[in-house]
Amino acid sequence: MRLSDAIREGCRYTTKAREMFFGDDVPNTACALGAAVLGYNHITYDNITTLDLARVWPELTLEPERAMVTTCPDCGELTVMLCLISDHLNDRHDWPREAIADFIETLSIDLTPAPVVREAVPA
Repeated sequence: MRLSDAIREGCRYTTKAREMFFGDDVPNTACALGAAVLGYNHITYDNITTLDLARVWPELTLEPERAMVTTCPDCGELTVMLCLISDHLNDRHDWPREAIADFIETLSIDLTPAPVVREAVPA
């Protein structure tokens, strides 16, 4: 499931949370990435971390050499990893989570695994 689709699916069941994956004080709330967790429905959300998200959606990795970096489409002031832009749009600019999903779809994300090439081994 694509990250943008998971966000949209999770939005069907939750209202928006800020500053955290899930609203602890208000039931059924989630930020954009929290909505993705709920929409994907294959990740347990107890003590979820960004590392857990990157196992499902590699574009969310925090590893500098592999991270997808993008600039904030709203203010243009912040150029950081995709997982942080999502939080920035959600918390600072108060974007709807569905709009964050739309933005993610505009990015060039190719998660297709590279084909395995095997050389013939002489018998």
